[in-house]
Amino acid sequence: MVLVHGLEIFYIILGALCYRFRGQAKDSVGTFLGRLPWCLLVALITFQHWWQMPIIIGLAYVGVMFGYFGGKFDLADKNNRHWENYLRLSVRGGFIIFPVYLLMGHWLAVLAGSLFVVYYFIGLSTGGSKFPLIGDLLIGATIMAGLLW
Repeated sequence: MVLVHGLEIFYIILGALCYRFRGQAKDSVGTFLGRLPWCLLVALITFQHWWQMPIIIGLAYVGVMFGYFGGKFDLADKNNRHWENYLRLSVRGGFIIFPVYLLMGHWLAVLAGSLFVVYYFIGLSTGGSKFPLIGDLLIGATIMAGLLW
């Protein structure tokens, strides 16, 4: 559900920024508070009845609460670039929004998240050392677009 029709681009940009903030805020505001803007935005975009809001916030948090296993899957390290890590990262990317999918049925958002590896390779090819920034922005934007579809 989009609260104001016609503001989809705004929500997609906001989704990109909230997802990126989710990844960077843990040192300054804490892990929970850093992930809360993303969870609130997901709930705002997807709820249909007021009682769903806290449930969706919780499900969205479950999707982003897991980390990336201490850099084990960091694609900047060429030793981590192999099909097993690509598969794991794709599953991880799909899981970002999968708990919300279980309640709301936004399968396109799960598909967008599962393209996680593609986003990070785009970031690596265009941003060099800034690939997490570009990758996170692409992930947030495309998942949000999938939720709005």
